[in-house]
Amino acid sequence: MIGRPVPARPAGGAPPPRGAGILVWAAMVAFLLLFLGVVLAVEPPADDPRAPRQLLFVLALASSAAGIAISRLVPPRVAARHTGGRPGAAALVRSLLGWAACEAVALYPLVAHMLIHDHRLLAVFAVDVVALVSLYPSRNAWAQLAADRAGAGAGGAVR
Repeated sequence: MIGRPVPARPAGGAPPPRGAGILVWAAMVAFLLLFLGVVLAVEPPADDPRAPRQLLFVLALASSAAGIAISRLVPPRVAARHTGGRPGAAALVRSLLGWAACEAVALYPLVAHMLIHDHRLLAVFAVDVVALVSLYPSRNAWAQLAADRAGAGAGGAVR
């Protein structure tokens, strides 16, 4: 990139925290897409009238909503002192919490889809993937997560 300063590598040649964060984020998105490919390749089971189709769908919706809310509400509340006090580490830990919450809830509709082959579950999965993709560690998002402002809001920091 012409005109942009390249961040210096820390001692030992490790990539800058945001660069590592982008790699982890991309791997998490790619894993979900690969798992989707596996799920779609699996032969659907014979319809079992006893299968709790509606229950599995409602649980997918509920877990998706909860996971997406957690991915947005918890990371900014993690105190920087709990991440070693370094801004890059704080941003990485906070980002990982949000990404993990999105990825975890995205797996449920895929597993449920393998069991009951309900295509509505793929829509829930798509929402979860969009939630994860929207947490891309852009420069602005990374700077906000690196800032030591955790605990400033109501309820204090996560301990």
